[in-house]
Amino acid sequence: TTTTTTSTTKHLLHRILNIYILFNIFYGVAGREAVTPSDDVESLLKCETEAGVVVMPMVYTTARNNAPPCLIDTQRDLPKPNLPQPLYLRPNSSEYWLPNDEGYLEVPHGSSIELVCTGAFANVTGTSTGISQRTRIIRPRCIQGTTFSLNGDKYEFQQFLCTKSVKYTVERTAQTCANHTAQLYRVGYNVTTKGRFVETMHICHDDDELRTHYVRYTLVPGSVYFQPNVKRLSFSKAQHFSAYNMHQLYSQKNQRLKAAQLLNTEPEALAYALDAKSLYLSRGHLAAKADMIYATQQRTTYTFFNAAPQWQSFNGGQWATVENKVRAFVAKIKRSASCFTGTVGTMHLKSADANVRLPFYLAADANNNGLLPVPALYYRIIVMGDSAGIVLLGVNDPHATVSEILTEYVICQDVREQVPWLSWMRNVAGNLKPGYLYACRVDEFIKVVPALPVELGNVTELLL
Repeated sequence: TTTTTTSTTKHLLHRILNIYILFNIFYGVAGREAVTPSDDVESLLKCETEAGVVVMPMVYTTARNNAPPCLIDTQRDLPKPNLPQPLYLRPNSSEYWLPNDEGYLEVPHGSSIELVCTGAFANVTGTSTGISQRTRIIRPRCIQGTTFSLNGDKYEFQQFLCTKSVKYTVERTAQTCANHTAQLYRVGYNVTTKGRFVETMHICHDDDELRTHYVRYTLVPGSVYFQPNVKRLSFSKAQHFSAYNMHQLYSQKNQRLKAAQLLNTEPEALAYALDAKSLYLSRGHLAAKADMIYATQQRTTYTFFNAAPQWQSFNGGQWATVENKVRAFVAKIKRSASCFTGTVGTMHLKSADANVRLPFYLAADANNNGLLPVPALYYRIIVMGDSAGIVLLGVNDPHATVSEILTEYVICQDVREQVPWLSWMRNVAGNLKPGYLYACRVDEFIKVVPALPVELGNVTELLL
């Protein structure tokens, strides 16, 4: 038995020595470039280590541990934003590999990132070792800088492309929300047929009223470094809303028609309330396009589930400021935040003499019940940790007076003066068309907006 064990040990040591010699020969030829061994070499070394054999130190191990990571600037080093990019994922997970706090996708030297296409990858090398047309998932390995290796070839990271855009989906889940009055949907990408779903947001939507109560997603410090110049898309029904022509309902022609019917007047008499410049209702994003980092994430925001009628003067005014300031705050304090963006109530449209104010909807059902309401308020909740948060609210009514806002639209105590980072939040009494903003405590807000998850009642501290 002793002789057999000794012989086996010598044989294993001989194999290891051969690997060591061959590797150092290759390393010498490669010069200063750090070389990562092939997967089969790593597997062999691991196997023999577990067998109790002392393994001689390998050059690549030191290089791999000490070499700097690959750093991909999300605003400069990714493929052009309107080319079909793959999903950038952590291997064997349902999570995007998000950038660090400085906006760099950071992959450790020698480690792999998982890239996913729903169709074939583009043939970027033209060599026989290129990516197979049947391949949908690849795992290139970091070499240095923005250079990766795959199947023996080297690639710049921005060379990895799909032959067609990755298609997102909106899935209705089995869960309800808003006290069981609405349905929970998830938005993202089906990576495999085995239930692996990469989510960008989930949405609480009332199918009967065509109202989205809220959209929930995560902001990270790197969100401020979102990929620029991603083309704006037409909003999609995402294989839902089959009974409605959503584009027609949001059209300015329909807005004028519904307003005229509501106030029992002619469309031409509504010039005081609606125009083609800024006094019209846009498809207002809830989760902002710029809240998402990669092009594939940004495109998932263009679904009607993630929109509500929003006055354009407010959309491009105070609400755009809210979105920008929240991202900047998250980046400044370098903490991730759970974000809820939603709507409350129904805005009332005034007659020309202001004697009549009626709830404004862009559609109606067969029984003349209002559908697709114009919200009275937009809100954004930011929660960090378990108990710190704040609600930022904006009035979606360019015709409201200060008196009407204070009596009808302020639904919780305004605490913005207590929060130093909200020093930018100012309202101009003489010009409220861009919107009126205020802030509230989260635990107080959900008392008047019960559609939100009950656990938000535990957020009792102000996010200062």
